Amino acid sequence: MPTKRQASPGAAALSYAVAPPAEPDAVAAAVETAQRLGFSSLMALGANAADPAAERPDRRALIAALAQAKPEAVPLIVCLRLDRIVSRHPLAHETAPGAFRSAASSGVIDPRRPFEDVEGLSVLARPDDEALLAWWATHMESLLAQGAERFAALTPTNASAALLAQLRERGCPIDAFAPAAPHPTPSRLPVLLEQPRARDPLSREEKRALLAAAVTASPGWAMIAGFEAGVEAEIQALNQRIAARGDTAPMTRALTGSGAPVEIALGGGPDHPLLFARNRTAAPIAWPPAGMDLDSVGALAPVEAFAPDEGMLAPGQTAVFAARPRPAVKWRLSETAKAAANPALRIVIANIDPSVDAGAFAVKRTVGEPLAITANIFADGHTKLAAELLTKAEDEANWSRHPLSAQPNDVWTGEASFARMGRHAFAIEAWVDVWGGFVEDFEKKVAAGVDVALERREAQALIEAARARAKGGAAKALGTALRAMTKAKPDVANEIVGSHELAIAMAKADDRPFLVRSFVQPVIAERIAARFSSWYELFPRSQSPVSGQHGTFADVIARLPRIAAMDFDTVYLPPIHPIGERNRKGPNNAVTAEPGDLGSPYAIGNAGGGHEAVHPDLGTLENFRELVDAANAMGLEVAIDFAIQCAPDHPWVKEHPEWFDWRPDGTIKYAENPPKKYQDIVNVDFYKPGAIPSLWEALRDVVLFWAAQGVRAFRVDNPFQHSGIRSLEFT
Repeated sequence: MPTKRQASPGAAALSYAVAPPAEPDAVAAAVETAQRLGFSSLMALGANAADPAAERPDRRALIAALAQAKPEAVPLIVCLRLDRIVSRHPLAHETAPGAFRSAASSGVIDPRRPFEDVEGLSVLARPDDEALLAWWATHMESLLAQGAERFAALTPTNASAALLAQLRERGCPIDAFAPAAPHPTPSRLPVLLEQPRARDPLSREEKRALLAAAVTASPGWAMIAGFEAGVEAEIQALNQRIAARGDTAPMTRALTGSGAPVEIALGGGPDHPLLFARNRTAAPIAWPPAGMDLDSVGALAPVEAFAPDEGMLAPGQTAVFAARPRPAVKWRLSETAKAAANPALRIVIANIDPSVDAGAFAVKRTVGEPLAITANIFADGHTKLAAELLTKAEDEANWSRHPLSAQPNDVWTGEASFARMGRHAFAIEAWVDVWGGFVEDFEKKVAAGVDVALERREAQALIEAARARAKGGAAKALGTALRAMTKAKPDVANEIVGSHELAIAMAKADDRPFLVRSFVQPVIAERIAARFSSWYELFPRSQSPVSGQHGTFADVIARLPRIAAMDFDTVYLPPIHPIGERNRKGPNNAVTAEPGDLGSPYAIGNAGGGHEAVHPDLGTLENFRELVDAANAMGLEVAIDFAIQCAPDHPWVKEHPEWFDWRPDGTIKYAENPPKKYQDIVNVDFYKPGAIPSLWEALRDVVLFWAAQGVRAFRVDNPFQHSGIRSLEFT
């Protein structure tokens, strides 16, 4: 078997390759060039890439010359071709004929070779052929004796890669290279750069593109002597970067699609990342391209030999940037560890449904309507949990408790209802069910025939601890269970551990370890009419039986039997308050009112009163109460508009100027909904410094005032304009 020499397996990462024939002066010059350009090893190529016959005189002469001329610390590598061989070679037709097949019939054609050459080639077919492996081992041994220290093989096929792997298993010091033509692709192998056959010499930009792609896409490279013409500075720069990052094998990650005008890829390894950019168009392109966000790559610094020209990439130009990854966010481990060790965090209660902004606003139901609740409750490991739903009315001191049931996937469900109208709340509590978890495991062991003598003693210890905490009937039941277990036979004692009676007593005495409670979710339980009712809307001033005469509350009462007969349950009245006189509108939103025009009922308030007054032409407050009573007697309710807006002459404007948004000219900005303008209406400002809390309290008092007159339903006009109304909840 070949013997490995001093060179490390990664010695071929930076290789300067020399092909025979080579005169002594040429070999010395090649060694000097390799050192000047920063290559770490020398590589000897064969005269015919398809002929692996290591005994050729020109190859042996080259190996000997390089071994004599190179410094001792520079490894000498011999390049081999494993995937094909000339058909006339004895290896193909005598030593291991079963390992090859004709290239002409295989369909494997090298595009860099004239087609007629294929007729004389055989390609590798069976890499596990023993005769083939023995032949290669013998010839590598002879080359090692001559001065070679390692071998490198191009592995463009699966068969040649498999052969290389088997040779390495037998101790052969051989490394794999990937072919670079037409461009290096992402690989964990070094690449071999050479001048493609059957074409004009590569241009400087083509060489730069190959070099940049090689250093970005692969962990190292080999270069055939002469390739450096015109790009020596670039080669020196890239070799320095490869040497700095060591043997880390990078993988390229493409940052652009195949059709992008600028090809951009990230590679070079995690410790020394590089960004490769190539202009694939025939026109200059600004760098970085418009719309390309490279912040995630890190801070970019151009590699001197591959820097873009004044922020532009010329046609075909390649640029390479060294990326400095941004440091990760530092965190205080000690504080995190303390938080993680908090017992209160062991159990998680999440995804409670229903909830509104995690309890910021109330869930709404009607009285007696079931409230089905679900939540995800879980803890670490296979810990068994127990959970309860807690409910109470706002005027109650203690919670009512309802058990929650465990469902698959950490889902828990329960249900509650609220018998009284008003504000309520619910929350969820969970804790570790020590006894329940113990019984589950205990019964599994009993069913499996496991000896549970020790587990029975553990059960007795848990029961004894619970009895010490228990009171009354629970303590008595636990004492009875302990005495029974002490006297009972094992099978009977096992039944006692799993009994329903003992489970109830243990639950009453449970100290609920790791108890956690969720946020409190408010609930408003409304009457049935809040969920659904049928409303009949009418304008009281239009209800007079006499044409042209202002209607009254008495006229509305006269209409009630007909409304009730249609099975409506609510009579809805738009604003019934005094109507502003300043900027009063005429019919059809006319800007100027004529004498006798009534104005819009939504322009609320004048010198005669505001939101707590009634329009005098409709009647008195006593007449309104008579309307409410008459409606109630027929099974109807009266609902009124709660319009949070004022006429310019509303009493609030004079009494509370701090509730309004005044303009520099001393006027209040009137309401608008472009192109509509409402010169007869001004809005209050909920968040003026002087409006909190006095305006809010005044609006609350308006609702309470009309509730005292028998009104139980309100329509809020334009609620989306009044964010403060959400805090004015009444039942």
